[in-house]
Amino acid sequence: SVAIAKNAWNWGIRMEIVDANPWAGMKFPRATKQNPRNLSLFERRKVFASAASEARPIQVALSLALYAGLRLGEILRLDMGALTWGPSGFIRLAPGKDGEPRSTVFPPELQTAMAPFREGDGRVMPSEVTHRLVQRRTRAVSKRAGVAFSIHDLRRTFARLMIEGGANPLDVRDMLGHS
Repeated sequence: SVAIAKNAWNWGIRMEIVDANPWAGMKFPRATKQNPRNLSLFERRKVFASAASEARPIQVALSLALYAGLRLGEILRLDMGALTWGPSGFIRLAPGKDGEPRSTVFPPELQTAMAPFREGDGRVMPSEVTHRLVQRRTRAVSKRAGVAFSIHDLRRTFARLMIEGGANPLDVRDMLGHS
């Protein structure tokens, strides 16, 4: 990249190999940062219709991101014992980045998606479901649905929907594991 070339010339000056850096003083375009993405209802419907052809664990991973706001790593480590089923269901999560355990919602839509796993014990995701596999399958769903999104965008959408639904922003922050 251009930055590497510029740094190499600066090193050459420090080592007294060259006298001047031809890159000095040049302004370089910065990569534009992609804005956080929230999916509309229409886009969410397209995504989940497209995900219907995926293996059940991929569908559940997408659902956990959208309906509970979980990070992909949390989804992969989620234990069945952390789920409290019922009308006031919730998910207890192990200590996260800040070292504190937290809880998030376990709404009926998510309970329905996870019903086939209810009798199991141990982890929700089979061991062969990896971070890379979920990301790859999410890109495939994105392409089929014609909706550019990442699994983290589903987490952002969860936060927006909770706040739009009247949840206290501080509670949403806590559910997401932010400090």
